[in-house]
Amino acid sequence: KTDTVERSVNILGMTPLDFYTKGWEKKFAGLFEENGITVTACFSMGMTLEDMKKSPSAQLNIAVSQAGVQIAEYMEKKIRNTLYSRNSFR
Repeated sequence: KTDTVERSVNILGMTPLDFYTKGWEKKFAGLFEENGITVTACFSMGMTLEDMKKSPSAQLNIAVSQAGVQIAEYMEKKIRNTLYSRNSFR
């Protein structure tokens, strides 16, 4: 079992089809970091294998596209009970 890291998030569904590709994921993640929130992984732009391995430790999953909702649902059921908002895309 992976320990949860307080004040940490995964950004789910950040794809080139939905977001501008030139460094946008870093700018978006920077908004969290500037406010003391650690971004564990940004699925899938800029993501490394190490980020994927650490992703179950995030306290919260934030889905930013429909693809992100699917990842969040999978992580909630199969990996661990990480919370996410279901209201944004339904």
